Amino acid sequence: MVLLQHTDTVYRPIALALKGNSNRSGSIDGVENNANTELVLKYFLGKLASGAYDIHEPYYRLPNGRSITTIEHVLTPFERNMNDGHENTLDGRPVVFALICRAVWDACASSTAAKPAPATSFYSELFGDSSVPAEMYCGSLTKVLRHLRELSVVSKMLSRRKCPWKPTASDGAQHSGEEMRHYLQEARRAFKGSAVVLKGLRAYELEVEDCFTD
Repeated sequence: MVLLQHTDTVYRPIALALKGNSNRSGSIDGVENNANTELVLKYFLGKLASGAYDIHEPYYRLPNGRSITTIEHVLTPFERNMNDGHENTLDGRPVVFALICRAVWDACASSTAAKPAPATSFYSELFGDSSVPAEMYCGSLTKVLRHLRELSVVSKMLSRRKCPWKPTASDGAQHSGEEMRHYLQEARRAFKGSAVVLKGLRAYELEVEDCFTD
C-alpha cells in the first residue's frame, strides 16, 4: 500500500510503502511492524491529536470506547474515502492509496539493484519538497533506506511504462474467483512486456490459486 494525496493535477506518494495482507475489502491488515510502519503511525497519531488528521466521527469510534492506536485503525478512514466517498482528511485534503500486489512488489524490488546513493537522494527523487513526508521521516531516513530503495525501483518501473500513481479502484466488495482470474488476465495484458511483473503475477497466481475454485 502506498498512501497518496492529490497535488496540482496528479496523485503523489506521501509515505513509503506499508506491507500487509489483503483484507479482501479494499485495504490491508496484518501490517508488518518495521521502522517505516512505526514512523507512519507516529506521524498520523500526532496529526490526529492536533486535529490536522480529521476523521469523520463514525469512523473514529471503535468498539468498547477504544481509540485509534494501530496502523490498521489509521488506514480504515482512507479506505472509507475510496469506497464510501467520505473525506477523511489530512491538512484539509483526502488521503487515498494505491494497492500493489505484494508478489509483484517484491519481484520488482529485487529485480534491479538500485544504484548506490545516500538516503537523502532517494528521498528527494521520490518526495521532492512535499511537507508530509518531510515531517514524517525527519531525522530518520537511514532507518528506512531499504524502503526508499524499493519505492524508487517501483516508481521508476511505473514511470517507464507511463503508469501514473492513482488510487486503486475499489467498491469494497469481495471478489469471486472468476473476477480474480479476470483481473489477473487484465494485469498480464497491461504488463505484457515486463518479465519482472509477469514473474510477480505468476507468484501471486500460485499464492491464491485455491481462491479460483470458489
